[in-house]
Amino acid sequence: MTPTEPKTRSTKTPNLADASVNDVITYLVDEQHANLRASLARVQSLLATISASQTPQSPDLLRITEIVDGFDDVLIDHIDREEQIVFPLIKILDQRNALPLYNREHVNSPVNQLQTEHNQSTEVFAALRELTDSYTKIDGASSNYNQLMDDLKSFETSMEDHVETERTYLFARISRELN
Repeated sequence: MTPTEPKTRSTKTPNLADASVNDVITYLVDEQHANLRASLARVQSLLATISASQTPQSPDLLRITEIVDGFDDVLIDHIDREEQIVFPLIKILDQRNALPLYNREHVNSPVNQLQTEHNQSTEVFAALRELTDSYTKIDGASSNYNQLMDDLKSFETSMEDHVETERTYLFARISRELN
């Protein structure tokens, strides 16, 4: 496996309902964030390869590249803030059983921002689906193009899984403890 290939992911998120906050965060970082970073790198690599071999470039391919490159900054910034700011804060508060005592705004504000960004990712993938006819492979297209369709679809699924895991197993728990 090359560094840009996504990990083989399981078809299901493990049952995290009874997992500790620390275990949920570890899963999010070690599995889901790593997979999202690798998926993004793989998609960008395929786009560069396809673009280099295509003259003139199709307008749809240019638009797909613009969307993915724009999402790169947003996604990596989002993941970095989760890993460097939000998750460590949540872990510390959880270890001290201090979530219910902590100023709600210190936790709710960054969590709300992350959830807004999750909603924006839905819009990004909706635009990609529209441009690619729901990631439809094209007969006669290069193997790289058809692989790109598979990887975009997998990337979207990974993002959906990530958002659902955070919403269900981390943010909902935090919300309950803060109220």
